[in-house]
Amino acid sequence: MTDCVLFLHGHQPYYNEEFIVKEITWQSYGPLFKMLIDLSKDHNFEINLSLTGSVIQWFERTKNEYLISSIKELIDRGVVEILLSPFYHAPLVFTDGGFIKEQFYHHRKMVKEMFGKEMRGMFPPELVFSTHRNDLLMELDIDYTIVEGVHNAFYTDDVEGIWKLGTKNEIFILPRNRALSWHFSDNSFPNGQWLLETISKKNGPVTIGCDLECFGHHRGADSFKFLEYFLTNAERNNVTFSRAEEVVKRNKDKAQFYQTEEVTTWARSINVFFPHSKIIEMWFATNDAVSTYHRIEYLYFKLENALQQKKEKKHKKYLDEIIDIKVKKLDDIRWNIYRELTDAALYHEDFSNENTYRAMLDRCGWIKGRLWKVEEKLTEIMMQI
Repeated sequence: MTDCVLFLHGHQPYYNEEFIVKEITWQSYGPLFKMLIDLSKDHNFEINLSLTGSVIQWFERTKNEYLISSIKELIDRGVVEILLSPFYHAPLVFTDGGFIKEQFYHHRKMVKEMFGKEMRGMFPPELVFSTHRNDLLMELDIDYTIVEGVHNAFYTDDVEGIWKLGTKNEIFILPRNRALSWHFSDNSFPNGQWLLETISKKNGPVTIGCDLECFGHHRGADSFKFLEYFLTNAERNNVTFSRAEEVVKRNKDKAQFYQTEEVTTWARSINVFFPHSKIIEMWFATNDAVSTYHRIEYLYFKLENALQQKKEKKHKKYLDEIIDIKVKKLDDIRWNIYRELTDAALYHEDFSNENTYRAMLDRCGWIKGRLWKVEEKLTEIMMQI
């Protein structure tokens, strides 16, 4: 039997329109989860799902209890493994380390509280990855990550096997087979039998996958027929669809070292993230908003520490006041930065659109305006002590 890691990635931006999310839910999420529940009663297969915090948040915002309960049932029965990801889909390589670590933290916390699952594997958004972030991966306490099996890194698009990073803690790499994933995600390709036979001839493990929305939303309802055939005919073709965590355990002794420094992605090229010269200006704008936040956060902690050292009643009042400012205003601004600058700016590919560019500058200015008001209030309190 050939091990196959089959993954599907689902994400909806926080600022998407509700009617669009509901349409995709009707076309993709609902039918997929129902199919997995129904088919798993009579067939043995396991799926790896990357569901960002923002898409799960959309399930909550639209009060779709069916989707949430379906995910929990699939996890509890061992049919689905959930992969760790930044909450708002921020690209791993291009995002400030402090902000992206907190996004990972909140995604892990959400999945643990909602589904009782501790995630051991990671899916980097858009499969943007580089060994330059190995230090971050070690801090995340993960065992493995899926990456894109690009030719420049693996010398073939038809990659199979398992790799590991040169880190103190063992972290394994599962590269997506680009050649076979193209056939898997394209429902106009009818020969699922050929695809299963091709996988079965590999030494394995083979990792294939695509966006969850490819089934139903992008490719039409008939795409589910292909997926159903693929899942229900795997065993008779000597292919085992397994959770990534089990595949890593079975194959870790065969792992090769992965030391490629090149930034990889499953997008058309890494240049997708830099298609217009104005991105440089946008980076300055986003970094300015982030640096402004860090400066005011530093002011808050210095002020908090000073007030904690003082014993007078009026100082206790000021301490309570600044804590209230932090909880109600500063923390809320931090989450706005997550949404505005990672989801809208770093994930959005249409940087060449003039309206997108202007909107981002406007939102950065709005964030800084809120920060300056907080700074003004904190400075006022500081002057009184």
